[in-house]
Amino acid sequence: VLPLGSRVRMEAGPYSGEYTVADRGSAVRGRKIDIWVPSNGEALRFGRRTVKLTVLSYGGRRRTPRRRS
Repeated sequence: VLPLGSRVRMEAGPYSGEYTVADRGSAVRGRKIDIWVPSNGEALRFGRRTVKLTVLSYGGRRRTPRRRS
């Protein structure tokens, strides 16, 4: 599972490009990813497939500055 904020390059036909990891689905385990597509029909057409994923940078824990009283 990739940390939030990680940058990846994905080779997946029409969805190829660079992306930022924005969520981690609870059902995603191991070497699997899920991607957002605009409609259910597009998701069904894309289906399940093997894609090439290159990690460009790993995201870190984002720290929120503490409020001072």
